[in-house]
Amino acid sequence: EGRKKPNVVVIIADDLGWGDVHFVNPSKDKAAFAETPTLDKLSSEAVVLQNFYVNPMCTPTRASLLTGKYPFRINQAISYAVLAERWPSDGLGLEHELISERLEERDYVGHLVGKWHLGFNSPYLPIDRGFNTFFGLYSGMFDHYTHKIMNEVPSQTPTIHVRPSQGCKECKWLIL
Repeated sequence: EGRKKPNVVVIIADDLGWGDVHFVNPSKDKAAFAETPTLDKLSSEAVVLQNFYVNPMCTPTRASLLTGKYPFRINQAISYAVLAERWPSDGLGLEHELISERLEERDYVGHLVGKWHLGFNSPYLPIDRGFNTFFGLYSGMFDHYTHKIMNEVPSQTPTIHVRPSQGCKECKWLIL
């Protein structure tokens, strides 16, 4: 009751192999891989999940991690493909509860930074699914620095979403 709740930090890195980080495989030639001192420190002070299997595409992996279900148990679209903005009504089904929603029920404040790729309109947005703030892009295949979509000229503007009830005090760190 009087104990401090632990922080929960989940990092999803597309196209990063399990053995490509120093804390998992310190014997690898450091010259061949990026050094990961921040991840090394976090992992030394945390619980590291070691038995999560990713999928060859990002959307099924995200959906699986957030729901705790295998992608084929969620739906066909999530299992075999990524959601596309040309299907604006699609999103990760609301019948699938997310870990962010469960944590919100326990008075956690959730922040998501990066790529969502699990729906493009309400009620499928991160702020509708247990996150208090979101800074990033809804779709995939973009460059995080230039915001250009792969193989296309147009760029996306990162979206900042804050629940109206949160106000700017909660999201000061997002607004630079």
